[in-house]
Amino acid sequence: MAIALVTTAGLITALLDDGVMDAVSWAALSVPVLTAVWSWRKRKR
Repeated sequence: MAIALVTTAGLITALLDDGVMDAVSWAALSVPVLTAVWSWRKRKR
């Protein structure tokens, strides 16, 4: 649920403003990708 909220906030900030807000949106939208990579690397083989 938290990932969905962060992603939604990232999409909204990407639409609202430029400049610093672009960096905030990039950070927020990278959370699902980083979570997937972290989970994949942590998984036992």
